Amino acid sequence: MPAGQPSDPRDSSYAVSLPVLVVHADTTVAFASGSVREVLGVDVAGTRFADVVDASDRDRVRSAVALGDPWIGLIRFASLDGALQLQIVGRFHVGPDVGGDLVVIEVGTRVETPERIVELEAAHQRSMALLEAMPDLLFRVSSDLTFLDYRDPTMAGLGVAPQDFLGKRLDEFLPPEITDLVAPNLREALDTNRTVTYASHYDYEDGRHTFDNRVVKSGEDEVVLICRDTTEQTRAVQALQRTQARFQRIVELSREYTSITDADEVITFVSAPVEQILGYRPDEMIGRPWSELVHPDDAPAFEAPIPDRQALVEARPYRLRLRTKSGGWRTIEATTKVLLDDELIGGLLTHCRDITDYVEVEDNLRESLARLDAIVDTAAEGILTLGLDGTVQSLNRAARKMFRLQDDELDVVNVRTIFSHDSQALVMAAMREASA
Repeated sequence: MPAGQPSDPRDSSYAVSLPVLVVHADTTVAFASGSVREVLGVDVAGTRFADVVDASDRDRVRSAVALGDPWIGLIRFASLDGALQLQIVGRFHVGPDVGGDLVVIEVGTRVETPERIVELEAAHQRSMALLEAMPDLLFRVSSDLTFLDYRDPTMAGLGVAPQDFLGKRLDEFLPPEITDLVAPNLREALDTNRTVTYASHYDYEDGRHTFDNRVVKSGEDEVVLICRDTTEQTRAVQALQRTQARFQRIVELSREYTSITDADEVITFVSAPVEQILGYRPDEMIGRPWSELVHPDDAPAFEAPIPDRQALVEARPYRLRLRTKSGGWRTIEATTKVLLDDELIGGLLTHCRDITDYVEVEDNLRESLARLDAIVDTAAEGILTLGLDGTVQSLNRAARKMFRLQDDELDVVNVRTIFSHDSQALVMAAMREASA
């Protein structure tokens, strides 16, 4: 409270020369000096002061009085042709017996309100609205790096109470590594009068937060530091980068690759795993005709124009052999989608899987089965295979001779046609036991 100011703002000493109002939080006038009555032209004692204010400014006055913080504003009155400057001096606690806290308002002289003032007031209101909508931390910092004021819509602040940093220098409450980052940027903005941007991080209880910061010179000896919390964006980018890196590693270790060929069937793109499969780096394949890699025996199937073979290549996976960089051949199972009109692909998108090892296993198994069939067919014993329903599925030569069957009779042969009634029951019982 200023020196010499009475403890009760209703004290009559206010009425000597100052146009002063003392109001409750709801703007009800508890005291009005005589000079206020002269300025306003009406007696406001006992009324709600906001009611004599022009309707366009009522909400401003009510909000300012409710807060009770120091405030200055140009306010219009219904009874006046013009406006008065009002200044809220502060809030005074006088006890519950008189209705709680009181707010002291000094009433200035009447001011005409030309269009320019109205425009400035409107611009000020717009600026305040924009400021309120900003999600950023704001700090006023002096040239000696003392924190003067702040605004914190995030409620996170600096992790310390305002009284622990307001009025203190940067290096008095922040770690050295943060001070070393922030201080040069504040000084640069002061020295160059340019907006300075930089990135930073700060550790909170819930982990590390990242910030994009801007420093703007706001006066001869001060700057405004604007800090936007980008933690969510940073974490999202990091998660995306991890996913992309994981996918890239999977692709690199895969035995499958993807290629794109244009309308002339020249390779325009090929994925990295091609090097593991064919030995070529992707850049060695781009620009080459796809047909150069196809085995001569497989080439005729792909010589027809793309529209003529589109139904064939899109219907199911197909196999072909492709030449490796070392001169060998790999068997590839491929699927192709014709996307000549697609803006991103603009050609044939082909997914290729190396099945050389599988084909070799198939060939070896087929050869083994052929050898086994030959052994069974030439065995001296009669060998036949039966289905669970009693149908004969195969007989070797000795069995056909034993049962006196011709090759054209095999389709109608079953247990009942080649075994006696008693033997049929024994055979079926043995089959059921074997399959149990």
